[in-house]
Amino acid sequence: MKYIFTRILMYSFYGIILQIACGSWVLATIPGYAQEGTSAKDIPLTLQLDNADLITTFKQIEQITDFNFVYNRKDIDLDVRLKSNYQNTSLYDILVDISRKTRLGFKRVNTNINVKKLTDNQQDPVTEELVVITVTGRVTAFSDGSTLPGVNILVKGTSTGTVTDVDGRYSIRVPNENTDTLVYSSIGYLTQEVAVKGQTVIDITLSEDIKSLSEVVVIGYGTAEKKEITSSVASVDSKDFNKGNVNDPAQLLQGKVAGLSIAKPGGDPNAGYNIRLRGLSTFGANSQPLIVIDGVVGGSLQTVDPNDIASVEVLKDASAAAIYGTRGASGVIIVTTKQGEGSGVASIDYNGYAAVEEVARFVPNSTPQQFVEAGGIDNGFETDWLDLVTQKG
Repeated sequence: MKYIFTRILMYSFYGIILQIACGSWVLATIPGYAQEGTSAKDIPLTLQLDNADLITTFKQIEQITDFNFVYNRKDIDLDVRLKSNYQNTSLYDILVDISRKTRLGFKRVNTNINVKKLTDNQQDPVTEELVVITVTGRVTAFSDGSTLPGVNILVKGTSTGTVTDVDGRYSIRVPNENTDTLVYSSIGYLTQEVAVKGQTVIDITLSEDIKSLSEVVVIGYGTAEKKEITSSVASVDSKDFNKGNVNDPAQLLQGKVAGLSIAKPGGDPNAGYNIRLRGLSTFGANSQPLIVIDGVVGGSLQTVDPNDIASVEVLKDASAAAIYGTRGASGVIIVTTKQGEGSGVASIDYNGYAAVEEVARFVPNSTPQQFVEAGGIDNGFETDWLDLVTQKG
């Protein structure tokens, strides 16, 4: 046990020595504000370098800032080692200190820091060139050309942004006119991105996001946004209806809604369908769900042509059907019929089908002779009642 513990301490010690020999430790990072338009003198860093070479030092600064060092390896002396402890020191002062130890010059252009050897006539080892332009413009709606206030405008990939005023106008400072992109976004409208590319005036037209505006669900005899629905509501559109020989609207929903049972009792082909939602209710004698057709409460599905139905909403739980009181105790089925589109172009749609019904298998019966031989009474008639009461339809 003592041998194992000694080996662990030895490997840990070697790991620490290896880390110290290979580079630097970053103890703190820069505050989270936009650095593109900020002077290097106003960007504080806390950085500890322990025998780090220049390339390692540049990488450490890149990790905790938005800057990239651009250099030629021929200008970098890899034998130079840096050992410094910078506590809340500006990036400018750090670069000046590195320049004093390495005879390198630094020229900052926005987020790039170009590294070159110092010349004899170069007085300032660290220079800055901030290219920031102001972009103005106006945001309008595509549908009617009206101005849009409150539109969010961001420089992509940064926290630099602004919003349009009551007249839809805006003004924003862009750090890099050649590579930056402006992102325009607003609730109910499609997000749009525009590359600046040196433009100082950018007018934008936003199109409505039809998909997000139409995300509504019928509740009772009104509507609500889908994200606000907490009750159990099932919606079936016409494209999801059952296809085939449908002569009753109830057949459109068979097997489409969980908890909704639709069946025809008995063998009467002219009988209607029994509809049960969540089982039988103890309120009153009505076990059928309440039917609402185009806002008319208490309708009957038998009065609606299946081809005229656009969609069906099924309110399954108590909170969804509470607006109808005890009449909705067995659930509510809301039917919305098709409406005219108002396109101004006359059109005719034809929907036809053909079907054949026949008995798949008759129950085996004895012949009249077999009936008499078995002790039956012969009344003088030989009638095949199954043949009389059935025919192909």
